[in-house]
Amino acid sequence: MQPLIRFCIFGWMVLLGGQQVGRYTAAETPPASPNLPKLLILVRKDPKTPNSDLPQRLAGLLKQSLNSSSLYTPLLYSPYDPTIKNALLNHLLTPKDLSTLDSPASQQRLAEAYNARYLLSIQPHILSMAVEVDVSLFYRAPAESWTMPYSNRLRVDMPPTRRGVTEELRYKALLYGLVDSISAAIGSPTHLLASLPITLPQTVALNDAHSASGQKAIDLASTPSSSPPIQPTPPNYVAQAQDALRDGNVADAIMLLRQAIDANPFDPKPRALLIQTYLQRHLVALADTEAQDSLLLCPNSVELTQLEAQVLQAKGDTKGALQLFTQLVAHNPQDVAARIALGDALLANGQYADAQNAYEMAASINPKSALPALRLAALFVKEANSDPSFYAKGLSELETARQLLPSTDTTSYLNCYAMLMPVLSERIHDDADALQQIYESCVQGGLSVTEALRNLADLQNRLVALSDFLTKLPPAVGAEKAQAAYGQSAALLLQGIGYFHDVLSDPARTPREAADTLALARANTLHALQEADTLLKNLLNPPPARPPQNTDDAALSE
Repeated sequence: MQPLIRFCIFGWMVLLGGQQVGRYTAAETPPASPNLPKLLILVRKDPKTPNSDLPQRLAGLLKQSLNSSSLYTPLLYSPYDPTIKNALLNHLLTPKDLSTLDSPASQQRLAEAYNARYLLSIQPHILSMAVEVDVSLFYRAPAESWTMPYSNRLRVDMPPTRRGVTEELRYKALLYGLVDSISAAIGSPTHLLASLPITLPQTVALNDAHSASGQKAIDLASTPSSSPPIQPTPPNYVAQAQDALRDGNVADAIMLLRQAIDANPFDPKPRALLIQTYLQRHLVALADTEAQDSLLLCPNSVELTQLEAQVLQAKGDTKGALQLFTQLVAHNPQDVAARIALGDALLANGQYADAQNAYEMAASINPKSALPALRLAALFVKEANSDPSFYAKGLSELETARQLLPSTDTTSYLNCYAMLMPVLSERIHDDADALQQIYESCVQGGLSVTEALRNLADLQNRLVALSDFLTKLPPAVGAEKAQAAYGQSAALLLQGIGYFHDVLSDPARTPREAADTLALARANTLHALQEADTLLKNLLNPPPARPPQNTDDAALSE
């Protein structure tokens, strides 16, 4: 370090009451005291190399090295710290503060949330063969005003390549050199680099205009280099988690998503996938906690807000979910996804007219989107239970959606198809139960023949409309066998209804004569329905492929 820098350090240390630093040598530094003022360490990412792990490793090493400091109790900022969560809830911090930590005001509010007297702000700049760091030390005076007694840019060069020195050792030496330089700059010198069998070029203070070496470093920094930047390729945790989920390794997927969130706390994608994973496994409490934490850091994410509302629905808080969706639409009136989410919540609550209005508003905002039409189709199929004429409206909306969807997009239609078929399956099952109830009421004398015939006619009309819908419904890719099985189940039940109608219409016959035929029709209907449900389930969630059988093992088994 240059003499002028040493003088600056001594000057601000005296100013801040650090006169006793000179009583100890580096080797005699006393252990930290619980009464020492807190120093918040904040190492931000380099915008040009956001995937580098250098900031995270530098922050950890600094905290570890300064733990034995006679001046500070070092703290590390973490967005998951309960201190941050409480500060957000109590409005001491705002989500904007956490997303704009390059602002000194936001940094100082963050330090105040930790009740830290000192704030060490570090902004790395990762070059091809060196790292420059902007180091600023802020001090909060008793009057709660902040001063900045030290600010400088330090540069540490990567040690030169030589035989026997690995890239990892060179990178470690660079990190140790940064820690030693920054620690010395704030009055708590460390000697990490001395533990390595390697040396670094002298640290240069770039903001020292009177330093010849500083000017030389500036010239070096402006010289283009053909060497690649120091930026290890980060693992794609989200992709690995998706692979783990496909393989059924839920625990591994959750761990990988946690790592993805730690690497980038403000990215909503891994957070959303983690909440979805919890919900799919019925881990509602974990999904609720993760959703609340996520919205504190990503309050404007439509997807996370939708998931939080889904969590509320899973908890049975339909009113809270609808309120959240309504607020989402109010803040994002032109957002199609927000309108769709509100419609989904209204549909789940049985508010069909309001849900239809939400979907139609989404369609008017973006007429080229197929999603509103797909949702309207699902809505009309639900309404067809009480009014079979809605089946035709559902088919019309499905045709509109298919025209809007690109030919390569088979997933969107499949997702809608997967919503429709369980509704139809349950409806056929309910109709089979209704036929059984009509028969039992006739036998027990609870229904007259006239009343039974009227009920059968109504049941038959509803089932004919459903069967006609299945006939005209374009099957999703790969769902042809499943749809045929659904159609077969409806046809078998219609045969049973027709037979019972004929028995009741013949005065010479009694309802009991239909017992065996109705029992067989019911059994065949439910069997076909179960086969259809299984085929659809396997289409949506294919079972893992069996490993090929060893030919030697096969020969032995024979």
